[in-house]
Amino acid sequence: MPKISKLWLEPIQGYDPWKNAKGFHFDQKVASGVCKYFEDNFKHSTGEWSNKPFILERWQKKIVGHLFGWKRKDGTRRYRELFLYIPKKNGKTQLAAGLALIFMGADNEPGAEVYCASGDTEQAGIIFDAGSYMVEHNKKFKKAFTVRRGYRRISYPAKLSYWKVLSSNAKTKHGPNVHGLILDEIHIFENYELIETLRRGTISRRQPLTICLTTADYVRESPCNTMLANAKKIRDNSGADNPFYLPVIYEADPEKDDWTSEETWKKVNPNYGVSVKRDYFVAEVADAKQQPTRENSFKRLHLNMQTKQENRWMNMADWDLSGQKINIDDLKGKKCFGAFDLSSTNDITSFGLFFPEYPAILPWFWVPEATAKKRIEYEIWTKDGYIEVTKGKTIDDAAIRNKIIELKQVYDFNKIAYDSWGAARLAKVLGDDDGFEMIEFRQGYKSMNEPTKELEKLVINHGLVHFGNPVLRWMVSNANAVYDPAGNVKLSKPTKDSPLKVDGVIALVMAYGLSIASKTEEKSVYDLKEEDMAKVLKEMYGK
Repeated sequence: MPKISKLWLEPIQGYDPWKNAKGFHFDQKVASGVCKYFEDNFKHSTGEWSNKPFILERWQKKIVGHLFGWKRKDGTRRYRELFLYIPKKNGKTQLAAGLALIFMGADNEPGAEVYCASGDTEQAGIIFDAGSYMVEHNKKFKKAFTVRRGYRRISYPAKLSYWKVLSSNAKTKHGPNVHGLILDEIHIFENYELIETLRRGTISRRQPLTICLTTADYVRESPCNTMLANAKKIRDNSGADNPFYLPVIYEADPEKDDWTSEETWKKVNPNYGVSVKRDYFVAEVADAKQQPTRENSFKRLHLNMQTKQENRWMNMADWDLSGQKINIDDLKGKKCFGAFDLSSTNDITSFGLFFPEYPAILPWFWVPEATAKKRIEYEIWTKDGYIEVTKGKTIDDAAIRNKIIELKQVYDFNKIAYDSWGAARLAKVLGDDDGFEMIEFRQGYKSMNEPTKELEKLVINHGLVHFGNPVLRWMVSNANAVYDPAGNVKLSKPTKDSPLKVDGVIALVMAYGLSIASKTEEKSVYDLKEEDMAKVLKEMYGK
């Protein structure tokens, strides 16, 4: 029996596959053969390595070799599930694409059904696109496989096998006979329904394999965090004995690891210096130090540190250090952009003008008469002239309209951003009857992301003039930064039912975003789909 190579004897991120290996044997020839198959047949699809052979890094060889090299007594695979917990940009997409093609065409499984799914269909399609490229850039594969990109399906007619991308709707996924299953970005999944539906589809296969890939989730109850806790127990032999489960966990310790240290970056990113670039991390950390909202995003996405989903957006000490001292009268006749955020019908509503020349913001606020009496702050701010009270129990759209028309005579603006939710009627009147250019500004992550981040930079550098408006200050202090899985940010109340309001700061972000969009030749950039608008902003900022 040949001596086992040191590569296969080393632990994988604290997990020792040899420790509970009774009843299994390791076939070094198979392990090495599959790694060689990878490198001989697959090419990278993106970046500087595009169309170059996929040479596995040492950490990738360990995963591939152990997945295929460990055998049961009957010759089938030992492992039935891989949990790979790894930060972004470490090559998991390319690795998963190669594994999917092996499951379908080189795993000695006639009629193999391979599925790739995520909580978001487009995310699942990213691995498929990488696999399609690998097929199309291999002469042998191109003849044997059929790629149908429109249907997100690759077929291998010789063995009646195929690989298919699934949507996130679990109700339509009953019945598949799964040989290979790739679940990408587990932190996107909101519940176990789709995961368990597809796992049950592996029951009738001889040696099915499920690949779970993810970066860190927020601190919350979720499938990702439950799976992570279980994987750690298996890795540490602490209450979960499962010899069929391969846990590979890359994460920084928030208590012990310095997130700004290159030593930590290397520890957590196995492709550091390869697909993960030092210069990028240096720049990201520098930005994160200046922008609190970006610190948590960097920690979660690039160091796999779990963070709270909601984070206070602004350091109020920075907010209070307003920009250059100017008089409000200096803004008369100056170019500006408007935005309003209508609250529910019986609470505070705001309108703001953003003046890019200074830059400066002027806000106005309204509350119904009945609401003004319910909060002592509203009463004080009304008395001081910062809030206008409208008659009745609900917001009076006519009062807002009249004020906007009045402001038009003082300041130079015609474009007004609005959220169609609850504001469509007022926007139509202002557009059709009063001649304003009304631009719908969607409230999704991608629309709000760049204006929010750039506004934060402006405030941190003490460049925004806001004249110390106490209502706006209160709303800024209430605003929480909330992230999507991709690290895009938008602002919200601390909780859905919180009595704290953020309408004024949302209007500020929208008006600022409108001024950004005006720098392009696109007349109505915020009428575009969110993803298209994000491309425009990306081109403008060059990053």
